[in-house]
Amino acid sequence: MKSGHQSGLDHQFGLECQPNAEQEHPVEITIGVTGMTCEHCVKAVTEELMGIEDVENVEVELREGLPSPVTITSTRELAPLEIESAVDEAGYVVI
Repeated sequence: MKSGHQSGLDHQFGLECQPNAEQEHPVEITIGVTGMTCEHCVKAVTEELMGIEDVENVEVELREGLPSPVTITSTRELAPLEIESAVDEAGYVVI
């Protein structure tokens, strides 16, 4: 996948997906998550997303009162349903 390439996930969420040069085939996806207000929320979302097969890293930028950007690094392109289900399991919503 070339930098700036729009995948199906990008189209659905309107977000950017770029490969990470450190690994052979990693994919970086940034989504927006609503409802997080504290570090406990961040931990819950991170743990659920890290439970998805092939996810290697999750970074959350907490923005109380706004959608929080969540960047997921994996070794493959993730299906939107995988991401939505994990975030939903933590008690939050992907926008």
